Amino acid sequence: MKNKSRLQISRHKPITIISEKIPVSSAIPKEKFSCGRAEELLREYLPTKLTNVTYEPAKCASLTIALSEEIKHLVKQVTPPRYKLVVNVTIGNKSKDETVDIVVTSQCLWDPHSDNFTSSQYVNETLYCVVLVHAVYFE
Repeated sequence: MKNKSRLQISRHKPITIISEKIPVSSAIPKEKFSCGRAEELLREYLPTKLTNVTYEPAKCASLTIALSEEIKHLVKQVTPPRYKLVVNVTIGNKSKDETVDIVVTSQCLWDPHSDNFTSSQYVNETLYCVVLVHAVYFE
């Protein structure tokens, strides 16, 4: 019997843009946030921090705070100027039948010409972790 984890994050869904024109009042960044680079950093980083961690509620509460701060500093190193980062880290208990059923949703009101997000997940024997990083251009 295979052990399967069913942890899925839906990737960037199509965005309906009301108007293709960039608003006159909108500042245009010289360089945009690289979702691919940020996601690559997360994929490399999460296993280094969570491979040998077992799920304990009290321990994981403080771990989520520490991870979100570390991830913010890590991603900030490859983020263009004037972007603000919002990092959400969720850690939960993986059930004994080796499945993970979780739905993570977020909605944002932002400028689709400059703002973006990336996400990543990690699963080990006892826990799952979902990370969302939103990059919002500060005008």
